[in-house]
Amino acid sequence: MAPAENQKLFAELRRTQQDRITVVVSHRAWTLRGMDRIYVFDGGRVVEEGRYEDLLAAGGRFEEIFREQAS
Repeated sequence: MAPAENQKLFAELRRTQQDRITVVVSHRAWTLRGMDRIYVFDGGRVVEEGRYEDLLAAGGRFEEIFREQAS
């Protein structure tokens, strides 16, 4: 999906979030910025859970993935 299409999709998910529960699976950390809760899996297990900003600040697996993608 092109970045503009991704942005439209996530804008629509945010607009309609009060009407449903949505599970988003992504390998791109930046796409998770607007999510209420993020679960980070590693080796088939949940290794972290929280909000985007908190996970980045924690310096764990999520921050590591984000750093790898940014370089």
